Amino acid sequence: MARGSAAYTWGFGAANYKACYQAISGVINQALTKTGDTGQVNWATVSTEPGSGVVRDYEVFALGGPLQATAPILIRFDYWGTSTAGNGVQITVGTTTDGAGNLGGLLVARTTLQNHTLSASPNQYCWAASDQASYFTFLYALDPAATGTDGVGMAVIERTRDPDGTATNAGFHAWRWQATNLTVTQPLGGWSKTFGAGSQPAAADFNYNVMAPDLFNLNSGAVAGGIFYAFPAHTYTPLFTMKGASKALMFAFPVDFPRGVATPITHYGEAMTFLPLADALTLNIPVANGVGNAGNKPMSAMIRWD
Repeated sequence: MARGSAAYTWGFGAANYKACYQAISGVINQALTKTGDTGQVNWATVSTEPGSGVVRDYEVFALGGPLQATAPILIRFDYWGTSTAGNGVQITVGTTTDGAGNLGGLLVARTTLQNHTLSASPNQYCWAASDQASYFTFLYALDPAATGTDGVGMAVIERTRDPDGTATNAGFHAWRWQATNLTVTQPLGGWSKTFGAGSQPAAADFNYNVMAPDLFNLNSGAVAGGIFYAFPAHTYTPLFTMKGASKALMFAFPVDFPRGVATPITHYGEAMTFLPLADALTLNIPVANGVGNAGNKPMSAMIRWD
């Protein structure tokens, strides 16, 4: 397992741009291994911000592990900004590279995860974690000391899994969230890709595939004995064939797990650690009770943190 975290200060201008995104880049580099693609950013030589709409400073990483040779997953990060329109992190996922940073193959197109002009506070945190084989989690622009919804940026990339949790070469899933303002982080849903398939879905699937049973009249996952439950998302492939539960993304009631506090959870019979977002990011997850009543519950995302 590999992970990194850092506090950073966001601000306008070339010096602030470099300090902010060099810190975020450093966190990602602690969690993943960079490829040999040419043209990747060298922070030591950065002295200006990219121009408006200019793609300049980027890095490419390989998910790695024993499946990388036959089912490669590559993740590209672009750091963009202008002194007048803010700046942020963009992410692209693919399965091939031309050696100069351009990803292809099974492609999840580049999108901005968060624009730092949306941030309520200049003092923020970034986290990234990976087993360097089957999953990668990334979160930035969160203030752990704040309350209420934050305009955070987040992504989770994970290989499909068997029912016992073993990562497979069937495909991968990319979940992404995008801040649209200070109080709204929009769930962009998930993109599922299948290796060897002749066709792929043209658009994102906004279904998080969370199995949260019998919660219709509840506002907490707490049970007797001080136990709190969280519910994993599920990996899947087109056309939405359900695979094993995620080891990287869970959902829980916001009141049950403290915001930004690393939390041990037993999942698949294994001891794991997750980072809860609590009230910083909630989504309406469909739930049903034993007699068939259905509705939505606001539940909070939790990302793997070990």
